[in-house]
Amino acid sequence: MIRADFKFNSQLLLAPVEVKAALPYSLIEMAPPQGRGWRTLWLFHCAFADAGIFFESLGASALCDKYSLALIAPSLPNSFFRDQGPRRNAAFVGGELIPALQQLLPLSKAREDNAAFGISMGAYGALCLALEQPQLFGRVFAVSGYYEPALPDDPRLDKERRQKNILKIARPWLNDLHGGPQGERNAVATLTEQAAARGISLLPQLDFSCGSEDYLSQCQTEYVRTLLEHAGIASSFTLLPEEGHDEECWSKALRQCAADFGSAALWRRAECSACAQGTDSSKLRRHSAKQSAPACPSLTTS
Repeated sequence: MIRADFKFNSQLLLAPVEVKAALPYSLIEMAPPQGRGWRTLWLFHCAFADAGIFFESLGASALCDKYSLALIAPSLPNSFFRDQGPRRNAAFVGGELIPALQQLLPLSKAREDNAAFGISMGAYGALCLALEQPQLFGRVFAVSGYYEPALPDDPRLDKERRQKNILKIARPWLNDLHGGPQGERNAVATLTEQAAARGISLLPQLDFSCGSEDYLSQCQTEYVRTLLEHAGIASSFTLLPEEGHDEECWSKALRQCAADFGSAALWRRAECSACAQGTDSSKLRRHSAKQSAPACPSLTTS
């Protein structure tokens, strides 16, 4: 695994953005299969944190070589990864950061080879990016998201002081995000309606999850899934047993998502190697179907 920390001098934000990455050694040892580059999981952090949470607390680095994935995380603290006033955070991610790194590194530009994983604030940002810029990702994992501040609070929050305090501190940012002239643009309901009008076939696969004891996110996620369902947009939702709104839940979700998304990367790498050695790829497919681990049920159930 190769760890890289660097600053991206953004022309859109007119400021440097810290980016953290973990790259598998196979990026150097092997040429990208079929000239497409390597699969990438783009990571979007929570509030009160930055990109370091994935590598210092959630164990992202260990997943690179295991699943032959590049994991890349920009730091945009308390931004919700949305355009706010002069700060064009969403435009930066989709129009500047991702294309530039795909040009700089041997990363695949194919939509199906790119996925987003967001936690809490980052889940909201990842979902909005998917609805607004569906060409970026083939799959989106939204974990423990908080999406609409106008919804009533879950009454169970009264028994979860830590979660209630998180919401109390973050609420002013959420109100700023959803208020003012750009408020409607940041509403998931508006973005869902616009995405459905462009065509639901263009959208990535949407996978939601949160802890069974995450009272910040449960009702919020159910609300978003209802919006999507009414627009004809399919999604999955999984409750992770006995997990809350915290790093333990997010670490578990990250491991499961990397295993799910990374399984296709491992298959493609094996198929490429077999082709180079003259192996019958149809035999390899049959063997892979028998030997590969099943998809994680906690991320595939609806």
